[in-house]
Amino acid sequence: DAIAISSSGIVTMASGNGYRFGGMRVFTASGSTSTTTGTFTKSANVTALYVIVTGGGGGGASGYDNYNSGGVGSAGATAIKWLTSGIDGNIEYQIGGGGTGGTADTDDATDGADSFFGPSSNSPFTRIIGGKGLRGRSGARTPPVAKYTFGGDATGGDINISGGDGSSEGGGSHTDEPGFAFGGASYWGGGGMAGQTGNAALKHGSSAKAYGSGGGGGREDVSAESFGGNGMAGIIVVYEYIS
Repeated sequence: DAIAISSSGIVTMASGNGYRFGGMRVFTASGSTSTTTGTFTKSANVTALYVIVTGGGGGGASGYDNYNSGGVGSAGATAIKWLTSGIDGNIEYQIGGGGTGGTADTDDATDGADSFFGPSSNSPFTRIIGGKGLRGRSGARTPPVAKYTFGGDATGGDINISGGDGSSEGGGSHTDEPGFAFGGASYWGGGGMAGQTGNAALKHGSSAKAYGSGGGGGREDVSAESFGGNGMAGIIVVYEYIS
């Protein structure tokens, strides 16, 4: 059933059924790299839900000796779903945490975590999943070999939006200082900025700020250690409607 939403918040279905906006509820993680679970119960008189689910972004990798850059983390995916049945009672949800950034000269950044809304049994409706973003990778490499990670995948939505990919900046020589690179972008915005060698204060990858986006990778000169930035946790937003 196709839907149309007016500027006043009235939802009209192609079948002729109408709904008015009843409120917005937002669920976030307890910390940028923390995964948080809970149960959702709709408000009184609510008969439809418009649900947005975004997974956690991956952490950025550390840099590596001799002007090597760590790969940035990719972003979590976003699933969007209109629900009119199976919404009574408690509904399980999870908000996926962002991955942690890599420590100096170590390939130890971590993936984000999936977010979901709905029952594991996929009944009475299919679980809505915003898949996790993946970690950036670190290690000595010779261009043009690239270290990159694909963004997360979404399932169960009427609209399923993949997370933005993460890539390596390259490296191996002080003469190949790259342009700015950023962690994978999510539905909510871009990721953390990658480090650079031109300014020692900016050698570390920045942690992501937009929900579900990826962390920036570190960038080293000859031996100065750098760290990757954390990915940002996902989010769940539920718009409630009353018929």
